[in-house]
Amino acid sequence: MLCDCLRQLWLLTRKNLILTKRSKLWTLFELVLPILFTLPIIILIVKNGTIQLSPGRPFNAVPLDGGAADVTRAVGFVAAIRTRWCNSREVSLAYYAPTTSKEAADKLMSKLAGRFTTTLFTLNIVQFDSEDSMLEQLRFDAPNSTQYRCAINKFAGGVIFDRLNVSENILDYRILLPTPLTEDPWMLGLEWDDPFGANNDFNKIPGRPPYWSSAFLSFQYAIDSLFIEATSPKVRLQIELRLRRMPEPAYSVNSVAAFIGIASYVWGLCAFVLVIHTAREIANERSTVKYLAASGTRLDEVDGNTETDEGLLRTRAGISVHRLIKVWSSTGERAVDEMSLEAYVGQVTVLLGHNGAGKSTTFSVISGITTPTSGSVSIADLDIRKQKSACRKLIGLCPQENALFDRLTVEEHLWFIHGLKCGSGSYKPEAQQLLNQLKLGDKANE
Repeated sequence: MLCDCLRQLWLLTRKNLILTKRSKLWTLFELVLPILFTLPIIILIVKNGTIQLSPGRPFNAVPLDGGAADVTRAVGFVAAIRTRWCNSREVSLAYYAPTTSKEAADKLMSKLAGRFTTTLFTLNIVQFDSEDSMLEQLRFDAPNSTQYRCAINKFAGGVIFDRLNVSENILDYRILLPTPLTEDPWMLGLEWDDPFGANNDFNKIPGRPPYWSSAFLSFQYAIDSLFIEATSPKVRLQIELRLRRMPEPAYSVNSVAAFIGIASYVWGLCAFVLVIHTAREIANERSTVKYLAASGTRLDEVDGNTETDEGLLRTRAGISVHRLIKVWSSTGERAVDEMSLEAYVGQVTVLLGHNGAGKSTTFSVISGITTPTSGSVSIADLDIRKQKSACRKLIGLCPQENALFDRLTVEEHLWFIHGLKCGSGSYKPEAQQLLNQLKLGDKANE
């Protein structure tokens, strides 16, 4: 069975090669264009083994005071805190602390206001009695415009102290910041966008997410350092903290990786054209091969019959169908329902029925094109299921459709059918005999 399948695969491959040779336009798409697309890329790979996308660079440190100096400090092309605060001379910071932490929070926030307040700028601290009231006020104060990169109205943000206990060294808080209409990419719930790839942000501190320009880092450092001072009065902290961005290494991409990335698009374009062509060919030839496989018997295997009419009933059944059932799995429709018949050698048997009665389905099962759901079909005492190749040599089918290939000649059709029929030896003697019998000798190559 495996050898038979491989032989038919080779037969179909040879047939397709013949059709491809006679269809020059599709051959251009199938063979020439992919080569033309791929050749320059292969040359590029051979010529340039590695492509450098970034030479790598270090970054200078940025001081962080947790106070007024941060508000006016410029960090490359990153928007300054005062720019995000609309260059206002007075900004408010809201906070809430539960009753158990209120006293410690009041002292800490009072000192924080002192750090950020100068003769040119004032940070007002606004205390709220509940978290809900603070959130409601911050939402009401949220900006409705981002003109000139201004991202606040009155409040620069808010702080919620969930727990604050100086004596037990407990600090648990949240910083809330207003988000402008063009949302800032904080990337809190996402994977960081290609952290090891080439980066076009050359600032000392990345501009996005806006940890610097929103004063998040300044507020965080101020709160943390003030808490450490309160819990460790004998420890003297250096107020200034220095932030240094991780240096960016040289980033190169291998040409093979670049080729694979580009080739997928090129080959996708070629495959798109091929799929259109292949789908059309499959649609046109879907049933042709099956019909050809069951049409026409070998001349040397057709037994002559010289019996008289009185002896017909004593001849063996050439086709025997017993309780044949065919149910289409896709729809569940029962096309043939327990049909039985016998067609005797030397007789002409006619199968009659209205449209949809199952005549075509019955012939498809008898000729081996369709597999029965249940029941048995025998051709000259050979089971069509178990000995399909042998049965195909003994039966011929003339379908309603014209089961021919448009671009194969008459002789090539005979060669192809000879192969599907598992014929042995050369097809030419039998083909010539048929051509002469049908007077198609002059049409053999048409």
